[in-house]
Amino acid sequence: MLQSRLYCQRDLARHKALLEAIIDEVRDDIILLDKEGRIVDMNRNVRQRIGQKREDLVGLPCCDVQALADGTPFCHGQDEKCPFFVAKATGETAEALFTRVDKEGRLLYFRVYAYPIFNEYGGLTHIVIMRRDITRRTYKEKHQQHAEKLSIIGELSTYLAHEIRNPLCAIGGFSNSLLRSGNLDEKQREKIKIIADETKRLDSMLSSILNFARPASAAMGATDIGRVVKETVELMKIGYSKQGHEFNVIPGPTLPKVVGEPEMVKQCLVNLIKNSLEAMPSGGEVTIRTGLDKDLVFLGVEDTGKGMSEDELQNALSPFYTTKKGGYGLGLAMIKKIIEEFGGRVELTSKEGVGAKATIFFAPVLAVEEEKKSLQKDN
Repeated sequence: MLQSRLYCQRDLARHKALLEAIIDEVRDDIILLDKEGRIVDMNRNVRQRIGQKREDLVGLPCCDVQALADGTPFCHGQDEKCPFFVAKATGETAEALFTRVDKEGRLLYFRVYAYPIFNEYGGLTHIVIMRRDITRRTYKEKHQQHAEKLSIIGELSTYLAHEIRNPLCAIGGFSNSLLRSGNLDEKQREKIKIIADETKRLDSMLSSILNFARPASAAMGATDIGRVVKETVELMKIGYSKQGHEFNVIPGPTLPKVVGEPEMVKQCLVNLIKNSLEAMPSGGEVTIRTGLDKDLVFLGVEDTGKGMSEDELQNALSPFYTTKKGGYGLGLAMIKKIIEEFGGRVELTSKEGVGAKATIFFAPVLAVEEEKKSLQKDN
């Protein structure tokens, strides 16, 4: 019996070690909780990120241990929407999507699952929490959704151009003609003027949609980011320095030229700076940085304005999303579209009450490409 007992213990220890090894290899956070939400055990991923041993974490509330990779707390007190409470109340598997902002102001997406565990009598004893970072996958899905939106907008703009613009021009023309007439009293003139103004506004909106839907017409070439920044900032200083805005340019080391059309890149930078200035109506500081991030050239515009909420940060690059009165929501979406056509990408980071930062990443012009063009020209 002693030998049998020792064999069972060794076998149990072997299976336990195997199970721990499997769970430790899972890159998601896995935490075993009791019914009160206290930690019973966790996988290696949790321990390594927290930087503490298992025995130091056992018995702590789950919300005290959950954190982002940079150490930012994941939980803000007890949340009734947390799958733990749902699974505890219903005895069924639960899941929920959460968004968080890290120390750098980047928006992250997480899917949290809760799996109830029962004893042989059907009583709930523990709950397993699994937290998965789905940021990369979500961004890919949103990129696909963005592409689908662009396709729909392209078809819609064609319809608008043919079916709406002609009668809109007629309405605007007749309205202006009536305004020039001397047979209107003041009230009639006021009403006709409203029609003319609204017609002009609709035509402006239609032009924005058509411009957004069209592919970039300019041929891509080599753009000197340093020169674009210098010319743009000098231009913006003329109009805004006297309004309490300060411009700081922090150039990186010698940068390669990037793939893009200089005037379109300049327009993107102007729009980003204008967005920053609008977020600081009473004045503030705008910082423009350039540099290298691995194999990409970046151009960042950072302000000290009111920043964006998680919801605003999540939707800022989507077409027709705007928080501005009278805006169309195509500014940032247009920048994203242009830069992606150049083979780059746009990233937004922000913290409410602190400020926002928009970073454009460009593909550099490679020397081998220039060499190839030179050889083709010689041949």
